[in-house]
Amino acid sequence: MLQRILVIIKVITQLEIRHRRLEVDMEIRKIMSDSNSYDNNNNKEEQQFHFVLVHGAGHGGWCWYKIRTLLEAAGHKVTCPDLKCSGIDPTDFNTVFTFADYNQPLTSFMSSLPPNHKVIVVGHSAGGKSVTDVIHKFADKVHIAIYVAAVMVNTISTKWLMIIFGKMYCELA
Repeated sequence: MLQRILVIIKVITQLEIRHRRLEVDMEIRKIMSDSNSYDNNNNKEEQQFHFVLVHGAGHGGWCWYKIRTLLEAAGHKVTCPDLKCSGIDPTDFNTVFTFADYNQPLTSFMSSLPPNHKVIVVGHSAGGKSVTDVIHKFADKVHIAIYVAAVMVNTISTKWLMIIFGKMYCELA
């Protein structure tokens, strides 16, 4: 399953989505349907993941619209929360004083997940700090953490997937 996710992310980062949207969608469907190539698990339910896409500074959940569309077309659940004062969140930036305040929508969302529900958290840019915070607070609910050209705080002590500038790395602590 992890290899399948790596291939999907690689396809997304290598293809020009704007001009090849149909090709990308077909490639993702092919990868997701070819379960024998990547693992021996043929249970379709386990092939469906819940992605939580965290935007960077100056953006909102809207910035993930292309990736969200592709992942949902492949049958995955996708959540793109707006952090405080970002996207369509109406909070006045003069009232947000701490990182915990800024990250509260993501923290609330993770708290609301059922105990056995695991998500794949993806952070871009400053969203990497939010991903690291989620890993520490909700380690039992994070299946994989993916950093896409993101801030990465060097305090992770378990196995996490990191994707930086389109290149793939695995850290085994």
